[in-house]
Amino acid sequence: MSLRQKEKSEMTHQEIKAAALRLFLENGYKNTSVQDIVTESGYSIGSFYNHYKTKRDVLADIWNEHAIAFISHSIDEMKAIRTPEELADYLIDNSNAFDRDEKTISLAKAAQEDLVTVGKNYEGVRDISQLYLKEIASVLRIFCPHTDEVILLSHASVLDSIQYSHSEVTRKKVGYFFDDDTVKRDILLLMNAWIQEDIQGMKEGR
Repeated sequence: MSLRQKEKSEMTHQEIKAAALRLFLENGYKNTSVQDIVTESGYSIGSFYNHYKTKRDVLADIWNEHAIAFISHSIDEMKAIRTPEELADYLIDNSNAFDRDEKTISLAKAAQEDLVTVGKNYEGVRDISQLYLKEIASVLRIFCPHTDEVILLSHASVLDSIQYSHSEVTRKKVGYFFDDDTVKRDILLLMNAWIQEDIQGMKEGR
């Protein structure tokens, strides 16, 4: 495929996806058919199936793109964090920001309606999630400068798991119960324990 053909194919892909998103947000996922997407995009049914096998695949692609963009923005914002309190606040406030976003709400509802599992086996989401984890570890490095990198990544994974669980519960309204202020205090208690371990390790020469 020539460069021009690749560019044209990518444009078609993006315009089909954009048309689907508009319809999902305006009419709902269930009320949108493949034919609706084709009509809205201005492309043929054949063009649609050249890029997607099903309507479900379009939704998964849109969701993953949304998640990647949000996580990427979060990584940039996290670079300004300098204290444990700021990190605890950010993790939970950022979770709430994602869950209350209009696009998140609409896409999550659509995914639940069609039992779509999104983000689990998508390389782009996995890659950006790893960068997010490393950014949490970088912030923890400010508080725990003598802690081994492997341990910092383990600590970061704990915080990321808490944030992920908080987000899942908030969005799906099932499972655990999280009170935001309590979770922030719990996160601070964890970080303070890690800071004390870091100080103790420094004193012991570890």
